[in-house]
Amino acid sequence: MANTKSAKKAIRVSERKREINRSVISRIRTIQKKARIAIEKVVTENNAENVAAAKTAIIAFEKEVKKGVTKNIIKLNTASRRVSGLFSSLKEAQNQETKKVAKEEATK
Repeated sequence: MANTKSAKKAIRVSERKREINRSVISRIRTIQKKARIAIEKVVTENNAENVAAAKTAIIAFEKEVKKGVTKNIIKLNTASRRVSGLFSSLKEAQNQETKKVAKEEATK
């Protein structure tokens, strides 16, 4: 247990910051999950609406992650890596669908 008045205050401050950081991280994870689900919809049924929804979800995720970076909750490289991974998986999902279409046309 802390002995000095300043140490006790530091414990209170760090506890407040921990709760705020946890809520921000939770919100980031939730938005990331929504973006992944949107990308999965692109994989199952590739149409313009799903692609646009996935891009919107990823952009919302990027916005939230950058807020976390400015508040020093997560590192910039981590945020960039996560956003890049989502965009890469979206691009891969779109490419898989175009390969399926091309393969079907080639067999006809």
